[in-house]
Amino acid sequence: MLMPLQIAAWTGQVVILLGIVVLATMGSRTMFQRLLSPACWIAFFYTLWFLVPQLVSISNNNFVIGFPEADGRAVLMSQVYLCVFLISVWTGFLIVRCVIDTGSRSAAAFAPLRLLDERDKWILGVFYAVGLLATGYLGLKYMGGEGARSVLVKSPVGIVMMTLSYFAIFAMAVILGHAVSSRRYVIGVLTLLALGSAIFFTGARGRLLWPIAMAVVFTWMRSDRINLRFVLVFVVLGVFTLMLFDPLLAMVRTDPQDVDYDQLEERVSIAHLFLVKRNFDGFANFTMIVNRDWAAYDPRVYLTGGRLSFMYTYFPEVWKQGVGFGTTIPGMCWLGGGAWGLIGGGMGYGLLMGMFNFLMKRIRDEPLMWGLRFRDELDVCRRGEFSRVSRQGICCRVSGAGLGAADSQALGAERCGRDLPAE
Repeated sequence: MLMPLQIAAWTGQVVILLGIVVLATMGSRTMFQRLLSPACWIAFFYTLWFLVPQLVSISNNNFVIGFPEADGRAVLMSQVYLCVFLISVWTGFLIVRCVIDTGSRSAAAFAPLRLLDERDKWILGVFYAVGLLATGYLGLKYMGGEGARSVLVKSPVGIVMMTLSYFAIFAMAVILGHAVSSRRYVIGVLTLLALGSAIFFTGARGRLLWPIAMAVVFTWMRSDRINLRFVLVFVVLGVFTLMLFDPLLAMVRTDPQDVDYDQLEERVSIAHLFLVKRNFDGFANFTMIVNRDWAAYDPRVYLTGGRLSFMYTYFPEVWKQGVGFGTTIPGMCWLGGGAWGLIGGGMGYGLLMGMFNFLMKRIRDEPLMWGLRFRDELDVCRRGEFSRVSRQGICCRVSGAGLGAADSQALGAERCGRDLPAE
């Protein structure tokens, strides 16, 4: 009986989400400006972590991973609160739009058509080589040890190696994007295979998919249109990577005589991604937080993130093993103040992203664009873990700044050469 209401609540979230995107991209004249908007990436992550899992849950008797007592009422309640959150975010964007980003002062963004010069290639090569070695080190350690990957990267050496690995991921996104745009497919494939092989042995499938996604988006920016063929290829590649990555890695890490092929075959399915594995567990965690409501409200989570409070309250034994699940922004806002925290946090989040959207419309430097946009996970913070994503964001912004500094130096030298009198 509740299914029609659940579908209506799901549809309401889609409508509000589209309203946020339309409001944020209003006045944007190019695909470049639209894809730079944080609202587009909010919609992207929200779809993966909330919209799709809701449909999977509803179609499987309201099953929610990690929350066995969930029923139709629990799912519907969380959907209603998500609608409230999205309306609050939309309000924040609207305030910025009315007060600051009126559209009349919106400047046209540059079209990133410049090819990589020798300075760029040298800097990206250094980033790629250093990060590749760091990723290889992490892969060897993970393959030779036992336990969760999170335990490895919490050691001092692991933190350094993980930080360095992000430089290679950034470099791969830039190189792959330019290679595809300039039809140098051999360079793109070799770049992808070398780092992709190293990433495979770390078990971090997201670090492989995200730079590929950014490279695809870059080709859209250059052509000023969305290529549906690339969308289809990336979706198919992403689904197969998510389904096959963990089973293949488990097979490699297990003695051939101990491999249970029937069990591995069961893990290769779409439902397994949402109902068994915590690949997209945002809706599941939010449903548990809202319906159980066990954690004491603490406004400090708006600055620190809600992961620690969430894990200590709901999964203490898992947390002791060094494994943690993300709360996402809506869950973090609820942990900060319940329903009122959800409204206030959502509005504050909308204001913050609206301001960033205003600034991104005025970007002029392509390397800065790569550095800022590459870590959209930091900007939209889908997991609600600011301390975790801040290290990633700093690496990518430093990478973009390094390319930008080289470009500025080259441009200055070029201008000085033009200004010198002829002998």
